[in-house]
Amino acid sequence: MRDNLHMAWSDGLRSLFQLLRTRQCPFFYVCTNTFTVLFRAAGICGHAEMVALITPTTYGFRQLLRQEEIEFSMPLKVKSGTKDKGDGSDDEGSEEKWLASMGINAEDRKQISYTEKQRHRKTECEVDNSEGSLVLIQGMEVHGLYNFLINCKSATSITGSLAGIPPTLLSPIAFQGATLSTLKVKETKILIDNVSYFSLELNGPILPHIIHNLSELNPQDQSFTATFGHITSSMAFSKLGETEKIETDSNTSGFSVFSKENLSDCGLTSTILKHFCSSEKGLIQNVDSLKYNPEIKSYTWL
Repeated sequence: MRDNLHMAWSDGLRSLFQLLRTRQCPFFYVCTNTFTVLFRAAGICGHAEMVALITPTTYGFRQLLRQEEIEFSMPLKVKSGTKDKGDGSDDEGSEEKWLASMGINAEDRKQISYTEKQRHRKTECEVDNSEGSLVLIQGMEVHGLYNFLINCKSATSITGSLAGIPPTLLSPIAFQGATLSTLKVKETKILIDNVSYFSLELNGPILPHIIHNLSELNPQDQSFTATFGHITSSMAFSKLGETEKIETDSNTSGFSVFSKENLSDCGLTSTILKHFCSSEKGLIQNVDSLKYNPEIKSYTWL
């Protein structure tokens, strides 16, 4: 049963990744028991190539990526004042030669190297399971991550009620083996000072484009307020948008239009695509509440 589940899951992931490559899918999520991966198509957020984001991660998981020779960066870790050093193999070689030239014997050099490795590992482990542990993978390296996930045993829990159940795939479009799932909706009417207020509560995986669609439903002459409940472990995805440095053509506007046209068959409306393809810094944010004022026809958020 587990083998069949994994085979069906692999077919679904393969289908989604192919749709992402051909820009018929703007983004999708892989939700495992310990981490979440966000795949974004080329053109989304102004990137010329595919991008994958993983959060949260641990030292051991990042070591697995290095062993598979998947290059990555940790942009939120740099923000906190520390830098990702990779495996440090080149530095170790030069340090070994320098110590030998100073007349330090092989046994002492081995002890110094071991101490340095332990210190480096302790430093790297400090960001484990935090926002700073977010991993950014770009371009052809995303293909390597895809192959890694297909064969990653740690992506599936071996204990508990979800033992043997493959990661969940979430996408705004259909893919092989997908099931159309509806959000749980609860509608209520509240009367305050003889004024009727209508409340709509949505529960479930609310993908980014859904917020745009909901705001389009509201008449421009009526106010509305939205309050959001976040999944803490995935908030780093939005925080990256505040620090991302996008390297694109000097004609940013032209690049955005080009990306929008290439993604025109991805299932999102042209209005939403315009926002999703923008490389403007700070456009992506974590929002606790959103309010629309019909008098000035504008939004405010916190």
